[in-house]
Amino acid sequence: MKLKMFSICFIICSAIGIVFFFLGFLLLPKEQFSPDLQPSFITIFSTNFEIHFLTIVFSIISFGLFSIIFLFEQFFYLGFAFHSLVTKTSLKTAYSYFAGHGIVEVINMFLTAAIGLYVSVYIIIMIRKKEFNKNSFITLGKNLLILLVIDLMLLLIAALLETYLSPSLVDKSYIFS
Repeated sequence: MKLKMFSICFIICSAIGIVFFFLGFLLLPKEQFSPDLQPSFITIFSTNFEIHFLTIVFSIISFGLFSIIFLFEQFFYLGFAFHSLVTKTSLKTAYSYFAGHGIVEVINMFLTAAIGLYVSVYIIIMIRKKEFNKNSFITLGKNLLILLVIDLMLLLIAALLETYLSPSLVDKSYIFS
C-alpha cells in the first residue's frame, strides 16, 4: 500500500474535521442536543455502516469532494452537540457522553473520509501516469479491501462501545429531559 499517500489523505481529513468541529462548537445552538442513553446496537451499527459505505462510494464518484461534505456534516454536528451538552449540563457531562465511544468513532470518521479521498487520488495518479494496467487495479483493490476491513472493524467497535460502555460512563448528576 502506498502508506505515504494514504497518511497524507488521513492527515488532511483529520485537519479538516477538527476545523469543522470547532466551527460547530462556536455556533450558539438554539436547539438542544439530547443524547440517547439507551441506544440499540443494531440501529447504531446499521446507521453508521450505511453512512460510511455511502460516503466512500460517493467520495470515489465525486473524486473526494463528498469526503469533505461528510467531514463537514459529521464534525460540525459533533461540535454543535458537544457545545449544546456543555451549555445544557457541564463540560464533565458532555465529555462523559462522548468519552466511551467518541475516540474510536472520530478515528473511524477520519478513516472513512480518507479512504474516499485516497481512492480518488490513486485513480487521478493512475490517469496522469497512464497506468491503466491490471496490476494497478489489483493493487488499488487490495489496498481498498484492507482499508474497508479496518473501517468495518472500527465501526463495529464504536457501535459496541456506544451501546454498552458510553451509557454507563455518562455523568448522571444531570437528568436529561
